[in-house]
Amino acid sequence: MSNNSIKRIILILFNMLILCFVVTAKSNRYEKDTTINSPLITNSYNDTVYNSVLEAAMGIAQPYLLQQKYFMMAGITVSGNAIVCNGVTYPVSESYFNPGTGYYIASTLYAQYGISNFSAVWPTECPNAFYDSATHSFSSKIDCVGFGTRLLSAVGGTTSTTNAYLNLLNRIRTNNVAPFASKGFVATAYQFGIAFPTLKTAPKPGWEYVSGNICATSVIDGYNHVLRSTIGTYNGVRKGGFGLCKAGDVLAFSYDSLASSNGHWMVIEGSPILLDAAGLQVYYPKASAKKVKAFVVAHKVYAVPVIDDSGKSAHFNDSRTSYSGIGHGTVLIVADTADDAPVGFIFSPSTNISYSPIDTSHCYAISVGRFTSAVQLPIQLVSLDAVAHNKEAVINWQTNSEQNTRTFIVQHSLDGVRFNQLRTIKAKGGEANSYSIIDANPDKGNNYYRLQIIDDEGKIDYSKIVNLNMYKLVDDISIYPNPARDIVMIKAMDLTFVKIIDNVGRIVLSKELKDVTNPSISIGGIRKGVYHLKVQTLTGENYNASFIKE
Repeated sequence: MSNNSIKRIILILFNMLILCFVVTAKSNRYEKDTTINSPLITNSYNDTVYNSVLEAAMGIAQPYLLQQKYFMMAGITVSGNAIVCNGVTYPVSESYFNPGTGYYIASTLYAQYGISNFSAVWPTECPNAFYDSATHSFSSKIDCVGFGTRLLSAVGGTTSTTNAYLNLLNRIRTNNVAPFASKGFVATAYQFGIAFPTLKTAPKPGWEYVSGNICATSVIDGYNHVLRSTIGTYNGVRKGGFGLCKAGDVLAFSYDSLASSNGHWMVIEGSPILLDAAGLQVYYPKASAKKVKAFVVAHKVYAVPVIDDSGKSAHFNDSRTSYSGIGHGTVLIVADTADDAPVGFIFSPSTNISYSPIDTSHCYAISVGRFTSAVQLPIQLVSLDAVAHNKEAVINWQTNSEQNTRTFIVQHSLDGVRFNQLRTIKAKGGEANSYSIIDANPDKGNNYYRLQIIDDEGKIDYSKIVNLNMYKLVDDISIYPNPARDIVMIKAMDLTFVKIIDNVGRIVLSKELKDVTNPSISIGGIRKGVYHLKVQTLTGENYNASFIKE
């Protein structure tokens, strides 16, 4: 094997190791450093039919997540409650409330918003989360389920079998075992939460019941008949395996008639992370280590990243620290140690470790549903990025599902339009996988990369396009002094954030920067040892380096 081949293998392993560190660290804290490379959605924002629930959630939430600085995109800055892209200011606003004036956009106004696809799914009125091309503004007047039904109406297609919202509505109403909204109206969070446990079969494509728990069926049955006296007997069941949930699943809570709301609706952004005592201690810094350890022995506790619509800081550790509305949050789900069924939830941890349980006086159900679209990609990509290292481009991607996928073809372009084949990779198959390849000769300017994805039947789909600008990059970042005692100097231009990660993957320092060149970072407060540093530039490039703290 040549020296160059050995170096490339070592480089790939190094990048995968750093990625492992970052993923592990993010699982505990969910730092707001997710970078997206897709263009700002404007004219197509109102009329896009998405392949999956997660894709729709990210697409509809995009301007809000950018404004909250949870997502970052090259060329986009934030100015108060607005985002600025290519010199154009896009106001982003929301009023969170249950149905009332402005909650819906009337069907007579659909043409004004450029809507055609939704009219087949939502013929009466559509929940208000829209982009107005006349004022260059994103606005919404909805609650969590308004966001959810607006989102589901845009997933899959426009027929009763292919559309996510109509598919669920028709299955529940046909089974006649739970109340559910009519076509053209918003269901409640309560109705979603108790609907999933009634889905005993899992047609492909369509909805399936992933995991959940309900209080006494007789209690739910009684309440259902108050809401709609003509429905049949409720037949929802408990189902374990909450840890098997994945990105794109819908998590719904059903509250009882005496609660201040009827529940909550959200889309799971990534697989639940099972917390150990150290992980849970992050959320309860003031609780004693003894109590934290006792709690994780008695229960399973999952940190679940979600995209939803709620008031400011409704979830612990979320992106809505300065602006309420559609955004990212972290929910803690408490599960049974025996069958892994959810038994309660934590929205806002306090000093004392406790949770809101499923019982007959507060929460009737916690459940998770999954929609598989007939038109979805043969693969579900978690991430795709391109980073520079030693004048080479490293292209990394991760999947969480590979359905009959045969091949990845990594393609390269100099203009983002005309692509040439760079490398062919055989798909590993199964569930989650990670891949990494090197482009040893990228152009000195812009380099665009995408994946051509071919399934077992020869059908072709494409990933998003990512851009790597090599023109502004230094050969690599350098850190000095190294070893360092109190301060490290980072030699690099136009930095927007820096993160220091220890050798077990924990983030020990995370700092946002404002287009800084050659910054000095204080490290006096961290322990001695080997650390890995990750920085990002204004144009979205990422660098990794290591140093020793004396």
